[in-house]
Amino acid sequence: PKLIQVDLFLGDNLPGRGQVSPQQFQGFVDKVITPRFPNGLTIFQANRQFKDSTGTRIEEPCKVVRLVLEDTVKNETAINEII
Repeated sequence: PKLIQVDLFLGDNLPGRGQVSPQQFQGFVDKVITPRFPNGLTIFQANRQFKDSTGTRIEEPCKVVRLVLEDTVKNETAINEII
């Protein structure tokens, strides 16, 4: 089967809710991501940069969840559910 790599960039700040704690992030991984992809994933810390709707450049720490998985409709659906 054809394998693809999917990277999910998850910001460390939630608008209006503040900083995401390590426990909150791990809870999200445990409850939302791992059940959909129990065969494994990789998580690493990164920094992301983007422009918001006003054109202001935003820089923030984030976590990247990397998945290598079969290119199937089921996996595409699971990724969309996470997003």
